Amino acid sequence: MSDRQQALKVLGLEAGASDEDVRLAYKMLSMKWHPDKNQGSSEATHMMQQLNAAKDRLGQAGQDSEGDDYESYDYDSDEYEDEDEEYDDDPFNGPTMNFAAFLRMYARMREAGQIDDYGDYVPASSGKPRGSRGGDYCYCPECMRLRRVGKEEHRLAQRQQARQRRLEQEEEAAEARAQQEADRRLQQTDPKASVAWKKGGEHRERVIREHFLRQTPRLLLHEASANSLTLVLDAPDLSLLDGKLPPKGVEWEVSYSCPADKKWTSLLATREYDNILLTKLRPGTEYAVKVRTGLAASHTWSGSPDWGPWAAAQKFKTSGNASSGSGSGGQASKGSKKKKNRDAGFAAIISKQAEAGEAEAEQEQGEEEER
Repeated sequence: MSDRQQALKVLGLEAGASDEDVRLAYKMLSMKWHPDKNQGSSEATHMMQQLNAAKDRLGQAGQDSEGDDYESYDYDSDEYEDEDEEYDDDPFNGPTMNFAAFLRMYARMREAGQIDDYGDYVPASSGKPRGSRGGDYCYCPECMRLRRVGKEEHRLAQRQQARQRRLEQEEEAAEARAQQEADRRLQQTDPKASVAWKKGGEHRERVIREHFLRQTPRLLLHEASANSLTLVLDAPDLSLLDGKLPPKGVEWEVSYSCPADKKWTSLLATREYDNILLTKLRPGTEYAVKVRTGLAASHTWSGSPDWGPWAAAQKFKTSGNASSGSGSGGQASKGSKKKKNRDAGFAAIISKQAEAGEAEAEQEQGEEEER
């Protein structure tokens, strides 16, 4: 077997293979058996030696026969790069090898003199001319290791900066919450000294609302007549009041009843009226009236008032005498007369039924005696 046939067999080619077939076969096999990918493998080293020898032999044969310098097996780094696209420089950074990155790495190492014409790595201690070394386009083991270390340090620094930013944000949020809580406590003791009061506008309105919602409301009697009561809304502390009661955003509900009634009648107190008027009452009758405060429907998420607890009921009495009143009192007396008449009618019906039953019993007894 001739040297050419043996070289073609090493490259897995048949007789008559062209130079392009030789170049492609060598490139594929060198990528498979390169010592950098098979570290510590003696078989890979031996195979690379055979591949280099076969390539060298076939290159010399082609030069002798056709005068073709095998330097045509050369790479141009620009052939595999696009200025508008970013690449990962490490061809082995992934589950499989990045072939385009490998070609870029190979071309740059050739240009820098880090590998020879046969693809062998030229160490710095060999004394052979190597060209420039180091930088972002150097693929020697040391430069690749340094780049990996640099990337890891950069990632760690980014994580540390993100962690530091989160800690600073949490501290700022905690400080803001502490200031808000301190201002809320100040609103309860000295509202006008709080930050919200000094801001004015909606903030001050909120302070006033919360101030009145914390208070127990009360009612004062303004005028009493035979069939009505006129009451006035009041609160223990009116120092923040700026307008009518109840303050803006607060509603007061009033409910009243008397011993003769079996239900409570409620009405809503608004800012449009100075007083609360209870009408259609019984003369000379004492009424229990209670009141509660709540956040208006326009200031709640549910769209309905948020009521607080009822205050203790207060007693108010209408003027006049209970027996000589008109209106609801007269209506009540008419109702009692109707009830008496109805009861008398029921008694008469029951008496007639009893008499009929007795007569029937006497008749039955007389028939039995005759028998």
